[in-house]
Amino acid sequence: MSDVHDPLLVDTTAPRDYTAVNVSFIPTTSPKPPPRLSVVAGIRAWVKRARRRRSPRVNASAPSWFVFVAKPLFYFLTVFVSAVFATVFLTLNTSYSFAVILLRPVFGWPWLGWHHEVTILGMLLRMEFRRAEFYRTHAKALDKLAGKSSTGCSPLKEREKDKLLKEIVQAQIDAVAEQIKSGEDIIKTKDTMSLSSVVVATVFFAAYLVYFWNKDWVTGDVNSKVFDALAIVLPWMLKEEMAIGLSQVLLWYKWTPFPIDMSFFRCVFKHHKRRGGVFEAQMNKLCKSVGVGAPDMAGFTEFICSLWTLFFLIQGYTVERYSGDGDVKGELANHIWLTNVYWWIHNYSALMVLYCYFPFVCAIYKAEMKDLESVGATCRTYLFLKRMGKTQTYLRTHDQSETTTPTAAPLDKFHLLRRLRFHTLLQVSDDALISHTLYVVALSTFDYTTGQVNGQTIGNLAPPTDDGEDAPIETWSPIVKSQDQQFWARHIESADGPDQLANEFPVFLLRLPKLNGEYVESTEPCMTLLSMPVMDTYMTAAMTETVTLGDVLVERNITSMDVIFNCSIVQEKKIYFAPKHKHLTCIALEVQLMKNYTVTIFIAAEVGAAFGTGSVYVQAKESPSYVRLHNPSPTVTGDVAFVQVVDEDELRAFASCSLNIDPASRRELMHRDLPEHISI
Repeated sequence: MSDVHDPLLVDTTAPRDYTAVNVSFIPTTSPKPPPRLSVVAGIRAWVKRARRRRSPRVNASAPSWFVFVAKPLFYFLTVFVSAVFATVFLTLNTSYSFAVILLRPVFGWPWLGWHHEVTILGMLLRMEFRRAEFYRTHAKALDKLAGKSSTGCSPLKEREKDKLLKEIVQAQIDAVAEQIKSGEDIIKTKDTMSLSSVVVATVFFAAYLVYFWNKDWVTGDVNSKVFDALAIVLPWMLKEEMAIGLSQVLLWYKWTPFPIDMSFFRCVFKHHKRRGGVFEAQMNKLCKSVGVGAPDMAGFTEFICSLWTLFFLIQGYTVERYSGDGDVKGELANHIWLTNVYWWIHNYSALMVLYCYFPFVCAIYKAEMKDLESVGATCRTYLFLKRMGKTQTYLRTHDQSETTTPTAAPLDKFHLLRRLRFHTLLQVSDDALISHTLYVVALSTFDYTTGQVNGQTIGNLAPPTDDGEDAPIETWSPIVKSQDQQFWARHIESADGPDQLANEFPVFLLRLPKLNGEYVESTEPCMTLLSMPVMDTYMTAAMTETVTLGDVLVERNITSMDVIFNCSIVQEKKIYFAPKHKHLTCIALEVQLMKNYTVTIFIAAEVGAAFGTGSVYVQAKESPSYVRLHNPSPTVTGDVAFVQVVDEDELRAFASCSLNIDPASRRELMHRDLPEHISI
């Protein structure tokens, strides 16, 4: 051990010849600092120290010191750097948001009042720029719709109302579609990332640091061409990683619930308590995990990379100026500020390179396109219901004196909500509407009162278990809406209580009364495919029932079962038949609401493979291989056992399924009423 070469124990009085150094274990007493080793000698010394640490005296089974030190340090630095960049970006966004509000006269925007301006500010802080622009453009019209317009303003005509409601619905559809597409874009961009490119960029920057160290950290001795090379290589190699890292940080920011609007300040001053629902929290986690709503940071990343290139050129100019002025250390008075800028850019570049490792430890790095496809329709339906619920809440006011209806009709305080839902039915696609219907049926398995599913808290759901072939056959009962009034018959006026903020039941699913103010109670013995509720409108006195899936199928001329069991929200479909009942058929549709929360919807045929008035069943579990259904069809009562069709015959079995819709249910087309002075 006496010949061990330790660079920390080099005799500083010896000549600086690093080819052969005689090292002593007696430390030097010279006050001079130890000499700087060459690069090769320094690396050789580090390797020898590492070998000495890994001597046989150390337990080989014990984890390396590098694991204990480097890994926590890496996580800490990546989180720290991401927090720095997020803080900078959010500071810029906050400054921009307040500037937009304060400098509104410069842009020619009128003052909309404190309520609207604070709401717009909250949208800007949440980076909902498109929504804020729409809100500012239509704020006055929305006030007129909601009966909040100031005195003297002319009320909107019916045609103007319908036009505005159409724009509102279409804006919500486009906004949700844009959020889903952003998830697809971030996953595609994530797939272009490469850890090797970050490692190579790190090697480039490390080579620069070693070169700088070899120059004794003297700025003027550095060749400016080094910074020209860094300006070309680093921004080009780290562009995708930087964009994904920023998107991930802002994705966390987006799905962190902090509503900023007038209700927020009202709760602060009146000491109300804002409580977020457990279901909403889990859905936010789901959307965040697959990148839904991730901001597109490609443009901002281009700006950062361009700025980074400019910084390298500034460093190159600095070293050339120092060399030309004969002040290689930058100690002149007129060079001090350049020295500070140089070292600031130096540290900034190091942080940028380190930050590009951050996306590889984020959850979005593990996300695949199939993950988004599996829950994309669920997220889309949830977000659309949430947005439409906010719109409905805004339009619904307690003072309905300004809400207008046709003069010949009695005052209807839900007139706007009926029109809003009616235009929603008209504008959403077939797939979105059927997905909405199945989503609502699946959502009925969640208890909004306790926040549980099958006795388990929604935040701690156990993974589904495989019962195996030895599991006993289960008996499922059909859905009876009258037995679950809290979900299927919750009136819109029941949401006006003092605990309204804590109630996270989707307000867009609340029941509306008929024009005479009466609520329609369900009297059907069980839910069927055609009686699945879609939405309450009750536009005319002739409408006495809620709009059902059967009405939608008739109005849209949908005659194939493929549209139902192949819609986007269905994750897996299975088909069964009853061997003892002339091959009576039923299908199972699995809907994944969130992680570990899969709901199976059984739809029984009324006869053979014709679907229509067969019963509907739902449970929060994956579909079994065999099941017993109670009263599956009007012609078959009692408990009927169904067995899954083998894989070889599954395609043929699905092709045999058909819709059995009564032709008499297709009503005749109606025309508008003509004025009295016009005759045909």
